[in-house]
Amino acid sequence: MQSEYLNPFDNTQYQFFVLINDKKQQSLWPNFTDIPPGWQIVYGPDDRENCITFLTDA
Repeated sequence: MQSEYLNPFDNTQYQFFVLINDKKQQSLWPNFTDIPPGWQIVYGPDDRENCITFLTDA
């Protein structure tokens, strides 16, 4: 059975950024899409796993 990702945020084939906004909220964000207004990159692009590690170690 082939694994399919319905949500691009779950796809381990993509590179990701870790973003932060002015409220200090953080987000995992795929690098193929535009960064939303009010958010800035604090890490990446990198593999999803490394970005999650960055988030959990922060």
